Amino acid sequence: MNITSELYRKIIQYLDGEISLTQFEDWFLPNFGRIISLPDCPPRELAGDIQLALAEMSNGDRTEAEMKGLIREILQSSDIVICESAPYFVFAGTTNPAPIILDSSIFSDVGVTYEAVTA
Repeated sequence: MNITSELYRKIIQYLDGEISLTQFEDWFLPNFGRIISLPDCPPRELAGDIQLALAEMSNGDRTEAEMKGLIREILQSSDIVICESAPYFVFAGTTNPAPIILDSSIFSDVGVTYEAVTA
């Protein structure tokens, strides 16, 4: 699985309560360098925003609920297109050529709306 696919998968698992903040950080922090080295794209920007939010949380400037809200807001404003045919492909941004394969229902489960298209 490519790093952008894994990033979105871990974010959704975290937002959905399948993994804890500690489990998310345990995956995110070691992989941050790989993500931030991507060309300019939505996953890279999202990772930078998450890193900043984590730092703000550790300083006491942001709560975990506020961080989750920020992540949802960023996902909501991203260019996300989901093809509604199996397997499910999520394309995050036009500059990311690699599809992110996820079940599209996870977005609505965590309060993120999306535009679905049939391939």
